[in-house]
Amino acid sequence: MGTFFEQEAQELYIRAKAHNCIDDIYADMQVFKEGVGGQLPFMQMMTNEAIVDHDKAKLIQSLLPFFKEDTQQFFTAFVEDGMYDVIYQGVEHFEWLYHEHHIKITSAIELTQQQIQRIIAKIAFKMNRVIDTYSTVIDDQIIAGIKVESHTFISDSTVTAQLKAFQQEV
Repeated sequence: MGTFFEQEAQELYIRAKAHNCIDDIYADMQVFKEGVGGQLPFMQMMTNEAIVDHDKAKLIQSLLPFFKEDTQQFFTAFVEDGMYDVIYQGVEHFEWLYHEHHIKITSAIELTQQQIQRIIAKIAFKMNRVIDTYSTVIDDQIIAGIKVESHTFISDSTVTAQLKAFQQEV
């Protein structure tokens, strides 16, 4: 089924989706990454044999009150199984899952909820994937149309993009 950290990240994503808090959990992961100073310092600490597991557990547990309950359960699973050296990979895998099911919609004007839902449905169909989260951006550089981005896909139907394409043809 995958590695321990992939399974834990997948389970967290499923719980977050069920509790309608994917964006909150993603924000928790960003706070964690900032709080531990990035991957290298965290990994050096978690793989340092001079630091006993009890102290590693205390460090992780000291961070838990700052996170949502689902995030706390995620980190607790790593502590309970003594998997300190793959916690950061679990965080990164959750982020990958988040980005896999997230789109950013950029437009010239604010879109209605109905318009957003239509865009999401069309992009989900085109990408053959479920879209769980989205963000919207209003860009005054756009004349008309929309631009939709995911981490693997860009659809730019703005007038600006069409004009640039036309200029390149000429």
